[in-house]
Amino acid sequence: MLHDTPNIGSKKFYDAATEIIKIINCKLKNTLSVNNQKLVISISGESGCGKSTIAHQLSKRIMHDFRKIKNDISVKHLYVDNFYTENNKMISLLKREDRIIARNYAGIGPDEYDWSMIDNVLYCFANGFICRMPCVDLLNQEIDYLETNFLEVDILILDGLYAIDERLQADFRFLVDGAYYQINNWEEERRKYVEKFDTIEGLYDYAREITSKTTYNSYQDIRGKEKLTEARVIRLEKEHKALLRMTSSIKNKNIDFLTLKYNKDSWKIL
Repeated sequence: MLHDTPNIGSKKFYDAATEIIKIINCKLKNTLSVNNQKLVISISGESGCGKSTIAHQLSKRIMHDFRKIKNDISVKHLYVDNFYTENNKMISLLKREDRIIARNYAGIGPDEYDWSMIDNVLYCFANGFICRMPCVDLLNQEIDYLETNFLEVDILILDGLYAIDERLQADFRFLVDGAYYQINNWEEERRKYVEKFDTIEGLYDYAREITSKTTYNSYQDIRGKEKLTEARVIRLEKEHKALLRMTSSIKNKNIDFLTLKYNKDSWKIL
């Protein structure tokens, strides 16, 4: 996405990338040592949990740390959230968030993605083809398009809310366990209102409380440094429940994924 603002300087997310590399190390070495071998890594997690920053750090680490195996390593980091079906309708008068509100947030979940477009990207990556893909400009909510030549790309790192869905054929799947508030140690403030999340009124109370705060560093939404709105809070809670349903379904089908959990200033992979 254009104008996204990953916290690329944070050691916290550098450490998360380090933990992932420990898991994929052997497979990564084997992939890079064989001509035309490719690897897909997907990273899921709630909005603002740091998955894009982790994916960015992971991309940089792979290109730097494995140069002795392959000097010209090429890693492509793509946002799966560019593939929301709602994005294709952005020429309409209503912006995406407004359209979601208008239909009462129905259908929030992995089916929001245009899976045919995602499948085409994976097909082009696997076969080294040129691919045209959507790219959301977060500044004005418009859709741009970019072309990528996957011929020389060795590693594809996909991050997005539902990026570990079973329909995405990945060699490794990672789930960042925790919301923005948990990972950034603001859980206590959120807990005051979390019991009210079962009602729309409770969500509104929470949103009003958060947006009334004046402490810039503690009460701003990570994405674009915008204050939380009532609509944003409702959206986050709906996404949270959809993510739980998706991971539960994956577990029931014995599809492997690893959980990356941040606790007491360190990461653990479960």
